[in-house]
Amino acid sequence: PSFLTFVTMATYTERVVEGMISVIPKSPRIFGGMAGDDLKMQKTFTLSNEGVFDKQVVTLIFDEEKVEMKGRALCGWKPIGAANIITEAKGNIIYTINNQPALEVFQNYFGSHSDDSQEDILVDTIASGVTQYPLQIIKGDNTVLRAALSVDETNQSLIMAGPVQTGDKFKFSVAPGFEIIEETIHGFEEYKKENQDTDALILISCIARHMALGPMIAEEIKGIQAIWNKPLVGFFSYGEVGLNEVGECHFYNETCSLVLIKER
Repeated sequence: PSFLTFVTMATYTERVVEGMISVIPKSPRIFGGMAGDDLKMQKTFTLSNEGVFDKQVVTLIFDEEKVEMKGRALCGWKPIGAANIITEAKGNIIYTINNQPALEVFQNYFGSHSDDSQEDILVDTIASGVTQYPLQIIKGDNTVLRAALSVDETNQSLIMAGPVQTGDKFKFSVAPGFEIIEETIHGFEEYKKENQDTDALILISCIARHMALGPMIAEEIKGIQAIWNKPLVGFFSYGEVGLNEVGECHFYNETCSLVLIKER
């Protein structure tokens, strides 16, 4: 089987993906993403013929003998600086980095992202572009992006869009301007060399890419669609599920997860 899996904000998505991988034979092909709510960060929904849900996972399961599914997740963000270590974390909150307050370390790299007002910290940090500096968590020879969605100034922590663990090593990263579009499109062009034929495309792209690129995000989407020149659908997500270059499935932030679907 192959899977299209969609989740809500209430879902510990990485654990869901890990659980699916643990019971699926061979190398599972799992694609999908987390529903969004236009950055309100309040509640998101999945839906099926059984109804509309705010906590349930909805999955479409495909028979690979009849429908071939392939895919690739790409980000285009560039790592900067030396490797750091998350020295205290719980769930999706980072308390310390290199044994220093996480927000302090972040500000040493990118400057302050607070105006000292009493307004909603989340709105303030998003407006200041915190999500444009994701962490590239090092997993063997590959990396998985985790974006900072907000900060808690009372305990100097970073609240991430996905789970992190104490002991994780990472590098901060930045988007290389609008070159990120060229980088991502080029990556999918390279992917096409060994994956020429498809009937349709699904693109799950992180909302943070839209925030970083603004109206230019349309050029990225059009550029990806033009590579195969096939029908494309998709949405902007709060987290993406897809395959890296060696076929491993992960939950990402700030990433484009592309799915190729072809009837056999």
